[in-house]
Formats: sequence, C-alpha cells, structure tokens
Amino acid sequence: MALFLGKRLPPPQIAQPTAPGEPINDATSYDVETYAAENIPGQPVWKVVRVHHLSPEENHNGHAAYLTLLDEEGQMLTGQVIRVDWGAGQEEITAKGEGPFSLVYSLTPGFVYRLWVQGAPSDEVVGIHTYHSVEKGGNKPRHHSFAVTWQRQSLSPAEKPLPQSTAAGEGSPETLGVSPREMAAEPTVQAEPLGETIPPLLAIKNPSERGDVETMPETTTPAPTAKPIPHYVLFGRPFAAGVKARLALSLDYLWHFRLSFGFNNIQAARLARQVTIIADTEALTPEKEVLLRQDGCQVERLDLPPDQLMAELQQRVEADRPFPGAE
Repeated sequence: MALFLGKRLPPPQIAQPTAPGEPINDATSYDVETYAAENIPGQPVWKVVRVHHLSPEENHNGHAAYLTLLDEEGQMLTGQVIRVDWGAGQEEITAKGEGPFSLVYSLTPGFVYRLWVQGAPSDEVVGIHTYHSVEKGGNKPRHHSFAVTWQRQSLSPAEKPLPQSTAAGEGSPETLGVSPREMAAEPTVQAEPLGETIPPLLAIKNPSERGDVETMPETTTPAPTAKPIPHYVLFGRPFAAGVKARLALSLDYLWHFRLSFGFNNIQAARLARQVTIIADTEALTPEKEVLLRQDGCQVERLDLPPDQLMAELQQRVEADRPFPGAE
C-alpha cells in the first residue's frame, strides 16, 4: 500500500469497469492516453477498460497509481507482473493485491510514467504524471493519482485493435538501474500546434559540417495526422555531461515556440512529426536517432559547441522557424 506523509491512506472507492456510456479514459485532459496492443491470434491480450483521474475527495492528497488486473470474468487477479517505465529506467513489479487493487504504485513527482502488463500483449497507458494545475477544492501540483484497470481478453484475428489516441509521456527501454525514488527529472511540457507543414530532414552533425544536410526521401514521411505532437526536443540522459548546459541555452527557444521537450524520452518523441535532438551521441545514442527516423519522424541533431548552439537557436527564434524549413 502506498504511504504518504507517514500515513496509510484508505483506498479510494473506485468503480473498476466503465459503466455504459462512460468514457474508458476520463484522464485525457491530464495528458494520459492509451495505446492498443497488437493482436496475436490465439494469444490473450490485456485491454485497458478504465483509466480514471482521482477527484480530490478520492485522492486524499496522495500521488499514486491504483492498478487493477481482471480476468475474463471480471475477477481481480494477482501474481501478474506490471512494468513501470519512467524514461530514465524501468522496473517490474509483481501484483500481490492491496485491498481492492492488484497493485498500488507511488508516483514520484517529476517523472512521466508508462505502464503495461507483462506476459502477453498489453495495452499501454502513457503520460501519467503529477505536475498538474491546482484544482478547485483539492488536488495540488505533485498530488494527483490515477486508477488503471486492465482486463484479460481473447481476441480473434478479425478483432485486431487499431491504434488509440496519443499523448506525450516519458518512456524508454533503457534501464539505468536507478529508481525514480532516487532521481529527479523535469516534467514534459505540452506543445501548441505549429501547423501542418512537414519540412525535409536537416541534420547538423558537428561544428565542422554545418553545411552538411541529409534529406530523407519524402516517401518515408507519414501523413501529418499520424503524429499528434508537432515538434519535440530531446536532450538525452539527464545526468550526462553537458545536458544541463544545453538545456539552459535552449530555454528561450523552447519558450518562444512552446515546444514539448524531454531528456531520454523516446516514447514521447516517437509521437512527434519533427524531433530536434540537442545532444551529443553520449547523451543520446545514434541507435535511438535511427529508431525515430524509422518511425517516420523528421529528425535533426544539433551537436554543437555552446556558442554555436546559442547562435543557431537564436537565429531560429528571430526567424520564427523552430525547425529547418518550417513556415
């Protein structure tokens, strides 16, 4: 059971399956979205049947994820493994049953979480975090909680699920061996739309190759509607050398264009049409850059000394163009 302020909180009374006519996910306004699992014939799948943001009356000033696993008959299950990813690392937790829930997971302020069930294809829940505005009557920043319910189902090949709606959240397969309870990270900032124009790829490799450009074939770029985030900025592993300095130099650029950004947040970056990597290859590996390109993102890397980075970003602000070729 999650503990807050040294007190064991009573479990909130949350109806698990969604009632007829209710949305499965009532937390979309809190940046939480779901992604449907791929259907594999003859294999069970974990489907999200409810995502709920706790009201102040339910939350009791807490910050936790109340997770429930149901079988095909709607009975609560224990013993399954739930994977929790916070961008800089991840952990596997066995659901042992905590009151009416399979697992209660304490959310660390400053992290954006991605959750799914191990052992079979599973819908993913992404974007859970606690940095939200003060709510009338209760929930304060860093004190938000969510309830997620998965139900095990058997799908035929004809019922292959379509991708569900999307949102930014921190997620990466990389495990640094550091618990979120031992780290601090910045929350993801939501971007405002920048338009529908998709420019060619521009990669500034290093200071000596500023004139070099690599243009990806236009046929590799998906339709703009396939990517809900217009532009995302990646800074790499938060504790890598130079990351803090690059972030400081980029603040005017981020603020001017209201850009979403993260550190090792590949999960969120994959949802963007345009991705700017402000990092060297130590902070963010070339393999992750390749992954973004394979996902259809238009990617540029700014691996520049501080003075050239500041000049490049200032030029973009003055031209009001966040990405090469953007209108």
